[in-house]
Amino acid sequence: MNFIIKQKWFVIIAWILVAAGLFMAAPNMAELVREKADHCA
Repeated sequence: MNFIIKQKWFVIIAWILVAAGLFMAAPNMAELVREKADHCA
């Protein structure tokens, strides 16, 4: 039972890290897309 509880916390923390990473990366991705669009135009 203890193992399952620890696993659950690991999954929750992993999801938070993924969400935070995407949140941090999103503006940079938008910036890159804008730069690429300018170069192509």
